[in-house]
Amino acid sequence: MRPHILVVDDSDEVRLLASRILEREGYQVTAADSGVSALEQLQAFVPDLVVSDIMMPEIDGYRLLERMREDPRLIAVPVIFLSALGDATSLERGNRLGVEHYLVKPFTAKQLLATVSGTLRRYAELRRVQVIKQQEVASSEGPRALDFEPPGPAFAAQWRQNF
Repeated sequence: MRPHILVVDDSDEVRLLASRILEREGYQVTAADSGVSALEQLQAFVPDLVVSDIMMPEIDGYRLLERMREDPRLIAVPVIFLSALGDATSLERGNRLGVEHYLVKPFTAKQLLATVSGTLRRYAELRRVQVIKQQEVASSEGPRALDFEPPGPAFAAQWRQNF
């Protein structure tokens, strides 16, 4: 199954460019032209990754990320910021909110693809390791059905607290 990425940018040019780059690489892409539209999309599905601009009207990228972290379904979805804001204050604010990566515009296709593939690979590995750990705990207690939740919001919250 192809990873599903939500691309959010109020600039038609940037949104279409990022979407095309990702689609050519084989990703399933849904696009939103604002933070408001992104939140509406996120009610319908949970993506594997969100790539978002920061400076958008009404709901900016920071607020979008905050709202995602308030939703248990979306808390573990990694977010990559694309922005013209490259100052230390902007970077620090994004990092405090839990953004995974920060690409400063203009970005290259190679930079975007490397960041997206690396982030998706890392999250897939974290989910795999968590499942293995849960299976080991279950098997050490003797044969029984696995009674754990798959990795998700709780795992992401715990992982962030530990690291």
